[in-house]
Amino acid sequence: MIKENTSHPEIKKINNRSEFLLISKFGKRAISGGMILQVINRQKSEIQFNHNEAIRLGYIVTKKIGKSVVRNKIKRRIRAAANKILSNYAKPGYDYVLISRKRIVDYSFDNINTELLDLLKTTNTLKKYR
Repeated sequence: MIKENTSHPEIKKINNRSEFLLISKFGKRAISGGMILQVINRQKSEIQFNHNEAIRLGYIVTKKIGKSVVRNKIKRRIRAAANKILSNYAKPGYDYVLISRKRIVDYSFDNINTELLDLLKTTNTLKKYR
């Protein structure tokens, strides 16, 4: 069995409210039908983050989306899509915040993946392949 030598960056979680607010204030923003993506480059920002090559991810699903069962379902879908898409296609060294919108409830998993890729293209954080 041959193993590929593809190393994917580690995905860490953003927990602090202050970091969410700083990303919202200083980062780029891209909006689509089902979600909003906020992005900031840790190396080039004025904010003092740890300078490592990991991807940091935060997600926001508000009570406007629905009751707890619906919100948890959306969180699971967003987390799975982000782990799949960001680990393969996103530039490391950035912080990403995904904010869900009301329409995401009707989206399939493939639609979420496609929309997340489009948001990465819009914010210029999609990896360039040769």
